[in-house]
This record gives sequence, structure tokens and C-alpha cells, in this order.
Amino acid sequence: MQHVVIGSKGKNFAIAFNHKLDDGTELEFTAVQNELLIIMIDSERNKWNIFGDAVEGPRN
Repeated sequence: MQHVVIGSKGKNFAIAFNHKLDDGTELEFTAVQNELLIIMIDSERNKWNIFGDAVEGPRN
């Protein structure tokens, strides 16, 4: 099982997510810088928060 791990030394956090969704879709993630509350964007252009919720995009 592959995971995506993202964190910030300056903000003192690290978190891991499974990159395979419940429907079997495997996403590729890229870290997002300087966008309030958004930490990742995926290969479908969804934006994700630190809680693992898609907050913008088709999976929102």
C-alpha cells in the first residue's frame, strides 16, 4: 500500500494519506505552498486539506 506523507517542520506537523481512494482510483499528489488551508493538489485537480477532505474540484 502506498501512502502520501506531507508535513512542515516550521508548522510542526506531519500527516500520511493513502493515495488509493475507496473507489479504487489512485491519485498522484503535489504539495501546495502558500494557499491557506490547502496542502495538496492531485492529478484530477482536486485540492485537499489537512484532514484529507477534497475541498475544491470534482471530488468535492
